[in-house]
Amino acid sequence: KWGNEHLFIVSPDGDTIKKEQIDNLEHEFGFRSDKTRVFIIQQIDKATLSAANTLLKFLEELPDNCFGILTTENINKVIPTIRSRSQIVTFLPISSEVVRKELEEKNIDNELASIISKLTNNMSIASRYTKSKILEKFIELVKALSEEIEYCGDPYLKFMEMGQFIYTLDRDKARIFFDLLVTIQDDKVNYLINRKDKMTFKSLEYSNINLSKETEIEILEIILKFRERVDTNANIDMIYTQMFVEIGKVLK
Repeated sequence: KWGNEHLFIVSPDGDTIKKEQIDNLEHEFGFRSDKTRVFIIQQIDKATLSAANTLLKFLEELPDNCFGILTTENINKVIPTIRSRSQIVTFLPISSEVVRKELEEKNIDNELASIISKLTNNMSIASRYTKSKILEKFIELVKALSEEIEYCGDPYLKFMEMGQFIYTLDRDKARIFFDLLVTIQDDKVNYLINRKDKMTFKSLEYSNINLSKETEIEILEIILKFRERVDTNANIDMIYTQMFVEIGKVLK
């Protein structure tokens, strides 16, 4: 999408930035102009290899009056050849505590404010989450899965009963689901090591925790491992299945 004739913005198309998007950007900057022009590529870490290679060539031939801004939340996922051609500027994120307090000032429930503050430090996104029906469904699902795990039930069966809607969602939504799973499992560990002030899901009855600290930590490590795979090109459906299979083995 183009902001105006002097500002050009490229965002991921679905889960990736595609070569065609960089081709279009290169085409636009192929026209001569006496004005200073700027392009912004958001989440450059999501560029496909072909898009990144095309961008490298484009950067090398960029006119003197043209400037580019590449944004990312994970610099390590940006290919080294692009990093080496960039001046890296790091911005500290807004703390989750600031986000939580701002939401509470808008009369958002304390627990929901705490949950959202763990998902994003962007207040615009946080405000949208307060009205998100999908987030409501995610929260309901992770609470049910958490209880199923605690009583050594079948979390995969519970996921299949309540989580079918997830299969229709994109990878960005899957990240939210996994982040919530990590948060609720981390809550249990914090409860067991007497760090109750760090807990997020305030309404849960953590006094009913039945598993040992070691088991809770092992399950948390499994969820974190599969959360990392969501950021790869691994099949998302297989990630769900394999994660619950591994958790099920721990519970037996």
